[in-house]
Amino acid sequence: MSYEYSEITDPTYRATRQERNEPDYVLVRPTDCSQVPIRDPSWKPKPTVLTSVFKNIDSALKKFEVLPDDVWVASYPKSGTTWCQEMVWLICNDLDYQRAADVNLVERFPSMNGLFSRPDDHRPFKEVLEMPRPRFIKTHLHVGLLPEAIWTVKPKIVYVHRNPKSVAVSFYHHSASFTGYKGTLEDFTRSFMRDLQLYSPYHEHVIEYNQLSHLDNVLFLKYEDMKQVSTD
Repeated sequence: MSYEYSEITDPTYRATRQERNEPDYVLVRPTDCSQVPIRDPSWKPKPTVLTSVFKNIDSALKKFEVLPDDVWVASYPKSGTTWCQEMVWLICNDLDYQRAADVNLVERFPSMNGLFSRPDDHRPFKEVLEMPRPRFIKTHLHVGLLPEAIWTVKPKIVYVHRNPKSVAVSFYHHSASFTGYKGTLEDFTRSFMRDLQLYSPYHEHVIEYNQLSHLDNVLFLKYEDMKQVSTD
């Protein structure tokens, strides 16, 4: 697997990126997804919006050693990821609420994204690599960007998705609160709809994982269903 990198050429994005205090995102497309067991034979991955840091970790990500007892939670951001992580971790750890309270989720269930690593970090995914087994791993990456070995080792993968309107609003507030985004909700939503936010395109993200739901090791969940069950 190798990758094609390109710049975002959307004129509105280029003209207002600095005003909105957004990173200079890049578009990344995997060039060989022949191992990905997508049901649609005509599927070709679209470029994903990522930070330029991905260039520093792409080789390590591609060759990352996947273990058979890994448990992965995948999602587009702000789709109920944290809730799903806690639920999965507790189920796999005999409902150990005390340990869940004592140990931060980022230690129990670290991220595999690596997009905010330091440029001089020579050991990406350190937190995951140093975890005891079984490892619990979170990712927002598109199907075509996951480690190659994930399709042969076949660890458990839980994917959670959410109504895109709720995703956009939640992602905006997260970005404004934690990453310094300075645009308005309308700015963010229009950018989200044009597939110009981090980890976009949203719809392809959901569709790709849904195309894996026939696999025995993949569970496809919906945030709204989880919420309904929790209130019944």
